Amino acid sequence: LEDPLESEAFILENIDFVCPTPGATQSVISLPSSPSRSSASDLEDFTMPLAKMLLDHYRHTMVTLFTPARVEAKSPWEAIYIPSLLSTVGEIGLAGDSSNAKVSLLFAVFAISAFSQSQSSSPAEQGYQDWNALGELYRERASRRLKQSLFNLSHDKAKKEKYNDILMALLSMVTICVGFSDVFLFADSLC
Repeated sequence: LEDPLESEAFILENIDFVCPTPGATQSVISLPSSPSRSSASDLEDFTMPLAKMLLDHYRHTMVTLFTPARVEAKSPWEAIYIPSLLSTVGEIGLAGDSSNAKVSLLFAVFAISAFSQSQSSSPAEQGYQDWNALGELYRERASRRLKQSLFNLSHDKAKKEKYNDILMALLSMVTICVGFSDVFLFADSLC
């Protein structure tokens, strides 16, 4: 029986081969030359190299910080969040979009990773000039997608979203608010 984390690691390590993006060899943050017509507007600048870098940082740095006391069982981030994130990346790569809650979770994780990079990297080490601005961009996108998901849920729209996806997105937004934002923003909105 194959360890799922090993297969996830294989996907992350080979994500450029599995789902290549235009301009991926030029720069980690290069924008695609022509966005997919089926992509949502907030996903038009989605690139696999940037997604891989932010997901790697989240998985190997942030998850370790979230679970300082290691036990034999997988942490919730390893057992629930990471598989959901990889699934969402695959859906975006293949279909150009995913559910609002799943994309909100992905954007929130990207924001957490970017904010963490801005706090831990010296300017010379940074592969991106302004991690904080990137974090704010993804925080705002995550908030917008989560609000849309909650609106659809409250108005009983036809497309149902999974409870776990909404809960993970909400908890990730709380992580942003508590760890990387002005806590008072949470009172006015979803951070």
